[in-house]
Amino acid sequence: MLDQPSAPAVGRPSDAAFVVLACLLDLTHTGPWSLGELSRQVGCELAAGGAVASLRAAGLAHRGGEFVWASVAASRFSELLRE
Repeated sequence: MLDQPSAPAVGRPSDAAFVVLACLLDLTHTGPWSLGELSRQVGCELAAGGAVASLRAAGLAHRGGEFVWASVAASRFSELLRE
């Protein structure tokens, strides 16, 4: 539909990780993201899950059950970029 944004085309694992990290650092979204929300943003449940695992391994995200949020390090880096 024309009035609905399309999901980003994710071709590589790093593309999915970029989309997920951008979501986690989005200042307009309050609270953690659910895996379902991230899957819809990425356009693929498997790619979103892999991206979350990759970001967790890098220390950029935390996961508690169904929910994911940015680490303090990732959030601070985002703040420095905005300054």
